[in-house]
Amino acid sequence: MATIHLDRLTKAYGALKVIHGITLDIEDGEFVALVGPSGCGKSTLLRMIAGLEPITGGEIAFDQKRVNDLSPSERGISMVFQSYALYPHLSVRKNLSFGLENLRMKRPEIDARVQEAARMLELEGYLDRKPKALSGGQRQRVAIGRAIVRQPKVFLFDEPLSNLDAKLRVQTRGEITRLHRQLGTTMLYVTHDQVEAMTMAQKIVVLNAGRVEQVGTPLDLFERPANLFVAGFIGSPRMNLYKGTVAEAPDGTRYVTSPETGRLEGHVVGVEPGRDIKIGIRPSHFALGEGAGAQWLDVDQVESLGHETYLHGRLNGAATTTIVHVQNHLEAAIGDRIGVVARAGHAHLFDSESGLRLGEV
Repeated sequence: MATIHLDRLTKAYGALKVIHGITLDIEDGEFVALVGPSGCGKSTLLRMIAGLEPITGGEIAFDQKRVNDLSPSERGISMVFQSYALYPHLSVRKNLSFGLENLRMKRPEIDARVQEAARMLELEGYLDRKPKALSGGQRQRVAIGRAIVRQPKVFLFDEPLSNLDAKLRVQTRGEITRLHRQLGTTMLYVTHDQVEAMTMAQKIVVLNAGRVEQVGTPLDLFERPANLFVAGFIGSPRMNLYKGTVAEAPDGTRYVTSPETGRLEGHVVGVEPGRDIKIGIRPSHFALGEGAGAQWLDVDQVESLGHETYLHGRLNGAATTTIVHVQNHLEAAIGDRIGVVARAGHAHLFDSESGLRLGEV
């Protein structure tokens, strides 16, 4: 196991800078996910940590030891890629043992490690099969097993589940999470799928254009996004965003208002009246209802999943599309007009220019 420290890490290809001075600490035994849109630099950052990509500037340290000039094999890491990268002509057993044999490890130790990895990943009945005789999920488990037998200080995963179907992704997510609990090894996991990050990681690093936007627990990022980018990226479906204004009542009380949400009462501190802001409300933070504070949603689309319903529509006739999440089946149809209320304390406020978080009401 190991701690990882990145200090002002940069990467450039000629004049093109892709990683901009990232500083990050990963604790011993921590499961950390790197997330962000395609092209944000997350896989490049992972390859720099692995030693597969030379760095332009800054430092990488494992357990406070500088590893900038060490080869991947000297860093004590194992990496699992998006493609399984198995040897098609070798059995599962030989795929698992191949790297250890190259290290000239003694046969009893090799066999013991292979058997233990096979037991942990439930591959014992497949050791004599070739990769072509395995399902996608089984092949990915072999790829993970090949990393396990090396007993690394750090596991690095580069979008390992993207080639699997939805059912296998859910199953393999659980297997990797269980594996982390068993091994207690530091794991760094790159994914574009925020559901993977939210359900697996202890800490999430949100990247955008080679910069860190926010670091925190899944709940931190969901409940207190640092800026508009994180607010729009974390959460599925996306957060609803509206243009709004801070106003002040005759008694000095400040509140926020917009054509879509109407007046939202709350304790607005440190934001001057008249300031243009962005109001963010997650689909799950609307409640159905009429009366005080309710707005009218004109339904354009209904997604019924049996145990939950998503309503897509326009609040108060505005052009902006709003998504409302209902935690059960709702009999609704296109063209219906439904009353919805924003839950108190769940409307996020952001500065319109900088995008930074201002608070919530």
